[in-house]
Amino acid sequence: MRKIKKIYLQIFSIILLLTFFWIFLVESYIIGQQHLISVGLMVFFAFLIFVFGKKCYNRITEQKVVIIYWILWGISCLLMLYIAWSLRMSIYHTWDYGRLLQDAIQLAQTDEFKSYIYYSQYPNNLFMLFLLKMLFKTVLIVFPDVSIGGLQACSIIVSCILVQISIVLVYMTAKEVWGKKKAAVTGIFLLLASPLYLYATFAYTDTFSLPLVVGQIYFYVKFQKEETKKKWYYLVGMAILGAMGFKLKMTIAFVLIASIINLFIRQELKQFLKYVGIIFVVSGITCIIINKTLSFQFNITPELSNRYQFPYAHWVMMTLNDSGGYSQEDVDYTCSFETYDEKNKADIKEIKHRLKQRGIVGTLQHIFVKKIIRTWGNASMASDTYISSVAGKMLTKTKLHSLFCLDGKYHDIYMIYSQVYHLIMLFWIFYCAIINVWKRKMENGMENVLMTTVWGLAVFLSIWECNSRYLFQMLPIMVLLMMSGMYKSQWIYNKKFEI
Repeated sequence: MRKIKKIYLQIFSIILLLTFFWIFLVESYIIGQQHLISVGLMVFFAFLIFVFGKKCYNRITEQKVVIIYWILWGISCLLMLYIAWSLRMSIYHTWDYGRLLQDAIQLAQTDEFKSYIYYSQYPNNLFMLFLLKMLFKTVLIVFPDVSIGGLQACSIIVSCILVQISIVLVYMTAKEVWGKKKAAVTGIFLLLASPLYLYATFAYTDTFSLPLVVGQIYFYVKFQKEETKKKWYYLVGMAILGAMGFKLKMTIAFVLIASIINLFIRQELKQFLKYVGIIFVVSGITCIIINKTLSFQFNITPELSNRYQFPYAHWVMMTLNDSGGYSQEDVDYTCSFETYDEKNKADIKEIKHRLKQRGIVGTLQHIFVKKIIRTWGNASMASDTYISSVAGKMLTKTKLHSLFCLDGKYHDIYMIYSQVYHLIMLFWIFYCAIINVWKRKMENGMENVLMTTVWGLAVFLSIWECNSRYLFQMLPIMVLLMMSGMYKSQWIYNKKFEI
């Protein structure tokens, strides 16, 4: 069994290497076509880290770098609130974010639920609707006369708080694995990730799920290190967060799946079965409780689900359209059929038609080039796209509009910064994968979980409706992987790769 596990890790390490190499190669080419200077700056900064990283790291003391991190973290809190407030927009006539805010406010004020069709089509948004409703009800209890704008402001504040909690959790996780000094460096690099500041504007599943993702990693690391009975508490916590995350965004379950795979690799069969049993029981109970709560709150009947709910095949069908992403035409096509079974059969038929139309070569090119570009090619993870989509509906136009919106005068500056950061991140993840193949093993359980999670997401988005925004909830994980690559650099750590 151990030999099989070892072979699996070696093969998987090669698959990871090839995956991240291809993503890095495609993105470097695409970004180079947009702004060649971004690729040049990426090479320049990567070179600086290789050559001067060790000197800079050794020169500064642990105490100083930790102090610098917490100062920068405090500044980032204020900056995030400022950006989110400056870029706030009207909740009317926007995308799903606006729809959820309107419905949650109406529910909190009147307890009237009217949007049965929408939530029958997209039941994945019900848990988010419930969380927003409870937030607004709480606010209304304390401030009965608060306006709609005031409720929106509260949602933005909570969104910023959740992002900042995620940032702190990354620091805490890195401290458990690498110590305070490297944790502070990791935290500083994460604070430089621009999508965190723009997406904090939207109180949506992207930001609300962020601490659930990082929390799972943190609990897994604590579980791995703990030798006492507390070990089980961390496993239970991880299972609860994983189930909650799954109800917010399906892809967050990849963290839990990756953790289970790593447990299988590192534990004896008997111990593994105990751990997995606990995970399944706890996560199952959590999902049941959430489902029962949502059913009681919103009463989406089986009849409504049968009439309006989209089958899984719908999103696979969308992945095969020209863009590989959301298409209103595809939505209208699926909606044209009466029942769930009819929708499912029609979507499967259309999938077969599109596969036959493209052929094997065309399908492979669509998945491995076009969809990679759509998913990974937007260095801002589409944050500027979503800000721009509602720019005309902003409550107040600010100077930040010219920087963060697509039509802004200084948007190229923001884009180049995002592209450089994005490429550096992908490069060091790729470098981390190289070292894993070179050494024929992954250094620790956390790294294995991180790698498996990101790879799983990449594969999933290649066969599912994709959007660069869907990478956002995994941004902290990718930053941890980036830093793992840096910490393995022989220039920085005297040719020692252990972390």
